Amino acid sequence: MLLYSLFICFLIYFVIKHIFKVRKYPSGPLSLPIIGNAFQLGYYMFITGSLQEAFKKFRKKNQDKFYVLKKKMDYQFENISFLEACLPQFFLKLSYFKVEAIKNGSHEIPDEANDYVDAFLKEMDKLDKAGIKSSFSLEALVFDVFDLYIAGQETTSTTLAWALIYLLNHPDVTDRVRKELREVTDGSRDLSQNDKPKTPYFNATINEVQRLANIISINLMRKAAEDFQLGGVTIRKGQAVTAQISMVMSDEKYFEEPNKFNPDRYMSGDKLENQTIPFGIGKRACLGESLARAELYLILGNLIQRYEFEAVDGVPSEQPVNPKSSMRRPEKFKIRLVKIE
Repeated sequence: MLLYSLFICFLIYFVIKHIFKVRKYPSGPLSLPIIGNAFQLGYYMFITGSLQEAFKKFRKKNQDKFYVLKKKMDYQFENISFLEACLPQFFLKLSYFKVEAIKNGSHEIPDEANDYVDAFLKEMDKLDKAGIKSSFSLEALVFDVFDLYIAGQETTSTTLAWALIYLLNHPDVTDRVRKELREVTDGSRDLSQNDKPKTPYFNATINEVQRLANIISINLMRKAAEDFQLGGVTIRKGQAVTAQISMVMSDEKYFEEPNKFNPDRYMSGDKLENQTIPFGIGKRACLGESLARAELYLILGNLIQRYEFEAVDGVPSEQPVNPKSSMRRPEKFKIRLVKIE
């Protein structure tokens, strides 16, 4: 009896909770968890005598609410853009805020634009005034800012997360890097790009982080411009081709024990850095390669020389949470930074 009473109480609780939840939805027939509108159909069947008549009554009772909702949906579909369907609201506002600031006078674009958005808006205004049709538009600007954010921020932050995981799992590497960096800076100044030739082991560590993390395992697709032979395989004109970067950077021919974190492999003089291509190679290499390399060197280097790293709630795993994804991500983890006096 007690279990039955508890079951009834839980059932009433979830029904009431569900009713309060659906109150914010567009008006329409009330639904319940699991059974949906079945209880209403059952009631209409009881008073009409057949399922067909029950459906007719159900439709007649709710058709006005349905058509009001359908009209709103039709309007949204007619006026929504592909951009709005694909991007979070944050990105839609990211570039438009400057347009509003320009309109209300709180922001002025100087003769020499201060940033990419200013330069884009200035060129767009110039072309509009000249009556020249171009691809410069607010939607194009939002797409560009989105690309810059994802390609320039997300990939670097993910690589930094992997770097911290490897350093937490290999404190001997961390200590060796810190010693090298503090010998160069004397622990009294920030690390700079000019220090790069003096920090070979740290450079090797960054290479090993990028190789093993391998956050983008497959490069972007390309289309063959003409027929050609590659490794005995004929690639036809128009076929899609891509480079599987993960295979290049884990080839046992060049990297002994490829799944092991070992920065020393880059200190052997075999020039393995030429085989490490997280940004791709050639004319289609990542446009932000130089910026990303500078960010990794300066951010990670200054963190290492200023702080001790301590794992919170256990050392994080070196295995990705999504090994089959196009962008390999580490598990979420907590880290404590202890300032070195």
